[in-house]
Amino acid sequence: MDGPVRRVWTVVASLLIVLVLAACAAPAPTGGDAGGGSAAADEGVTLRFYTSSGDHAIASGELMVNGFKERYPDGEVEIEYGADDYADKVFTMAAAGNLPDVMLTADIYTAPFVDAGVLLDMRPLAEADPEFDLDDVYPSILGLGQVDGDSGIYMIPVSLDNVQMFFNKSMFEEAGAPLPEADWSWDDLIVACNIIQEAKADVHCMGIGGASGGGGFDWWAYVVPWIRGYGGDVLSEDGRTSTLSSPEALAGLQAYADLWVEHEVAIPLGSDLGGNCFVNQRCATYFMIPIFVGIFRDTIEPGAFEWDVQVIPGHPQGKFTGMGTFGYAISAGTQNPEAAWNFVKNVATREGQEALLRTYRTMPLLKSMAGDPIFDELEPPPANFEAFIQGQEYGILPRNYPVECGSLYTGQVNAALKAALETIIRGQATAEEVFPAVDQEIQACLDRAQ
Repeated sequence: MDGPVRRVWTVVASLLIVLVLAACAAPAPTGGDAGGGSAAADEGVTLRFYTSSGDHAIASGELMVNGFKERYPDGEVEIEYGADDYADKVFTMAAAGNLPDVMLTADIYTAPFVDAGVLLDMRPLAEADPEFDLDDVYPSILGLGQVDGDSGIYMIPVSLDNVQMFFNKSMFEEAGAPLPEADWSWDDLIVACNIIQEAKADVHCMGIGGASGGGGFDWWAYVVPWIRGYGGDVLSEDGRTSTLSSPEALAGLQAYADLWVEHEVAIPLGSDLGGNCFVNQRCATYFMIPIFVGIFRDTIEPGAFEWDVQVIPGHPQGKFTGMGTFGYAISAGTQNPEAAWNFVKNVATREGQEALLRTYRTMPLLKSMAGDPIFDELEPPPANFEAFIQGQEYGILPRNYPVECGSLYTGQVNAALKAALETIIRGQATAEEVFPAVDQEIQACLDRAQ
């Protein structure tokens, strides 16, 4: 996984493109009761499944296909794989009235897909299914498949994805730095980072920034928690006003930039550390989602060093961390909503979540699995894999902007935020000097959209 990890969807990087909206999705079908009933009438059903061939989607895709085949022995699944034009192809299929039955989606797509009428609301299907307990899914992660002012559910997530802190235990111990604790503040981590960097001159303590192997400095899941952690937000509560230049937001933005400017504990922008900085031990900490447990287990040589996971450090106003995930949705064009639901729901059943957990690439999103004995069966590292369950309590979701303004991931909003962040991280100006102009630019777009 070389190259900068710019967004929570590094694991679905092929899906992150500028969204070009088309129109006129096929109308949502109506249909009878969801799952759990007799499938005899639908045994010969054929579903079209549009997905990704990326590492993140392989296990969950196989799980859904196998579950579907068990329920519908004579059923068929036609699989189509998307690439860099993933979203464009969805909108093209919608405009042509040729949507698949089921598709991979992600939090970045929820608002534009719903806005274009591409997705079916799965709440009625879930609530009518006696085999599925919607209340057992953490609301925080389920919210990534919802939009403001709409109770519908437009994505069933795969994993309780939230950003927590991987740390090189061996490096901390060799440098004489205290090991991260669950009650640490960012100031505590900075102190430990100074100890590590004094002992290891070729190490940048925090795996954020750089040109390869570090998290992208503009990733909302890094930046916005600092804003929230100082009492600010990117938008007003009603979403009509950009608030990046409020005193609280400015304080958070400057504190984030000071990881580079004042404390010098993050990777300088443009630095090439020769690959993933955590794997090659050029950074002591790495802030990422659960899939990287599996990635690191596969890529860190056994015995090279000890590593573990801890919950994110705290800000003055509490702990905040980004949440985002991919998942699956039923399209508005399906003619087989019950069969499509019986396909999708497999990823969020107890059996499905347990199988995915054993891949070391997901975290159970069912509340009933917290503290489950299965965690004792998983061979470390990490010893503290459940930090991702504990840490979801501090998760925040990306705020939604009008489609024409882009988002925290792409488009005008992302570009304006990134340019301003780079300026203050390079020490060329302060947050107070540059972010009022960012607010003005974003506000102009918000006003046009209202």
